[in-house]
Amino acid sequence: MEFLRNTSRTSATTEHGSWHKWADVCILIFINFCNYNDRYSLAGILIDVQAEFDIRNEAAGLIQTLFIVPYTLSAPVFGFFGDRYNRKYILAFGVGLWNAATVACSFSNTYWLFLLFRSVMGLGQACFTTVSPSIISDLFVGDRRSRLLAIFYTAIPVGNGMAYVVGAQATELLGTWRWSLRVPVFVGVMNVLLILLVLRHPQRGEVEGRHMSATPWTKDLVYLLTNKSFMFCTLGFTAVAFTAGVTTWWAPKLNVLGFRLHRPDVNQYTESSLFGIVSMVSGFLGLLIGYVATFRAKESYPPVDPLVCAVGLVISAPLMTGATYASMSDRITTYALLFGGFVFMNLNWALTVDICMNVVVPSRRALAMGMQLLIGHTFGDAGSPSLTGLISDRLYDHYQEVEEKETNEFYSLQHAYFLGMAVELLAGVFFFLNAAFIMKDLLKIDEGAQNEEQAEAAKSQAK
Repeated sequence: MEFLRNTSRTSATTEHGSWHKWADVCILIFINFCNYNDRYSLAGILIDVQAEFDIRNEAAGLIQTLFIVPYTLSAPVFGFFGDRYNRKYILAFGVGLWNAATVACSFSNTYWLFLLFRSVMGLGQACFTTVSPSIISDLFVGDRRSRLLAIFYTAIPVGNGMAYVVGAQATELLGTWRWSLRVPVFVGVMNVLLILLVLRHPQRGEVEGRHMSATPWTKDLVYLLTNKSFMFCTLGFTAVAFTAGVTTWWAPKLNVLGFRLHRPDVNQYTESSLFGIVSMVSGFLGLLIGYVATFRAKESYPPVDPLVCAVGLVISAPLMTGATYASMSDRITTYALLFGGFVFMNLNWALTVDICMNVVVPSRRALAMGMQLLIGHTFGDAGSPSLTGLISDRLYDHYQEVEEKETNEFYSLQHAYFLGMAVELLAGVFFFLNAAFIMKDLLKIDEGAQNEEQAEAAKSQAK
């Protein structure tokens, strides 16, 4: 595995003003958009997928759960390798794997085979999501790093929104939901080639004036578990991931069910596309507002990052809840409330990663991302789509004695959906706690990095 290891040749990419750095970041940002587009393309056409495989909401939620479970379990493994080996080749492997699995999903003729390939897709995306932020952090520092991470994470709302539009329109135009999985793969092949032929691999910590080597995995783990800012940030991320798992997977279907109570002829593909556009624009706006609100203030008042996250989530939850009630009577009000809810929810995505990168020393950042993904998705969106589906199925069976089928289907999913809104409020609490500890932990970073550098220097002299 020697060819995977860092070499001195890669240090040239960290020279100030190098065009390679900007090319590298553009490649990673573009692939991240593809990442989230491929992940959620099924959500806008979930009704079609359920009809073809003849499955209820619980089984439909399992499609996303069995994507997230291998995604989360493999994230620390990729983080371990990402802190020790050449990340360029690790990324190429991950992107190639997820695109191959996506094609295989589109040709699966049984529900269980589809779940198998969906799980493999999760492995490939975990590889990319875990390793890529650490490359950006090793190319830039300070405000520029924060700005680029904010752009990188616009892929969450914008990529998700694109997924609804691409999925719905490809299905309507080509006659089957399977083409919504096949079309993006052509771009996936190009992405693998960009990684192998263009992307460079920066030396860890050099852009910050630090030359740090990997430390024992057990020591890294103890460091992260005792880092209060990292842990509260991770708990907040976990709760947001739980809510996002509910909204991204079930909100398009819930909208259609609500609209059909007063407009039986509603076109589900049109509504899924509109939902995608709303989530795309509002998500981008939320990330922009989050960045602008914290850009200057964080230098003099570092707790501003977690405080903005907390306030945004507390405002978002009632707006998202109100949208479910509005869908029963007014379409415009529904999308207006969703727009506001998504703006405030999306304040946090880039800020969360920025907090993580800033409170963790460079030699442990890839593992930190892996651990955050493991905890966040295992207890967040790994279970929330299927749990929401399970609750809605049980409520449906209970309500069917007193409600008509269409009304019952909406109310059962709506009431299960409220669980995600309650957890969103809990996420706000965790970010308030994060704000209470971040100043102290930021002061420890320079001290910890200096200690590691001194230990490394002493080790080199001893040799």
